[in-house]
Amino acid sequence: MSEPEIVVRADDEMDLEVIDGCLVNAGGEVVGVAEFSDVDEVVNEEMADAMLAKIAAVEGQLVALRVQRDAILANVAAREKGHMNRLGFLRMRYGPLLEAYAARRLKHSKRRSLQLTNGLLAFRKTPGGAKITDMERAVAFVKSLERADRVRVTTKEDVPAGIVREFVDYFREHNQAPPSELDFLEITPPGDKFAAKTGILDEPGIAPTTEA
Repeated sequence: MSEPEIVVRADDEMDLEVIDGCLVNAGGEVVGVAEFSDVDEVVNEEMADAMLAKIAAVEGQLVALRVQRDAILANVAAREKGHMNRLGFLRMRYGPLLEAYAARRLKHSKRRSLQLTNGLLAFRKTPGGAKITDMERAVAFVKSLERADRVRVTTKEDVPAGIVREFVDYFREHNQAPPSELDFLEITPPGDKFAAKTGILDEPGIAPTTEA
């Protein structure tokens, strides 16, 4: 199959630029070649090698551009790391102070956030949760209970629905850690999560509240 013919309109000819042996219009589109434009057949080795030279030259420029890109990205990554280190230190140093200030300001208010000129100080309720760290022991413990018929543990997949529902609420209500025989339960109590958000580089999850 022959290559489609490239037609250059007369009104385009004045706007064409030769870049790397290609004719490029004002929109950056390649519309033809500057050399061998009227060739329908490669007649000798010199012509073939000259065409390959044109291709090789652009490929070489592309490789050089990619090397430059990688070097720039590496330099940017190094600078980004420095910024992240400083950001982490500032959040570590200022975070507790901002949290304590926000807690004092919001102590007698129904609001959960404090909007400032340069950002937002906000609290969010976290429900807590439970995680089984040793499934084999969890299965054995639930099956040993007198009320095991209520839990109905038949597979390991049943344990979270059984043991967590049966015991986690109890530990939450009594504000205590599981006894030693239940150390396969890792319980996180409910509480407040604090965030100091600038609106520039923030993690999602806490939005300002509007209640008075």
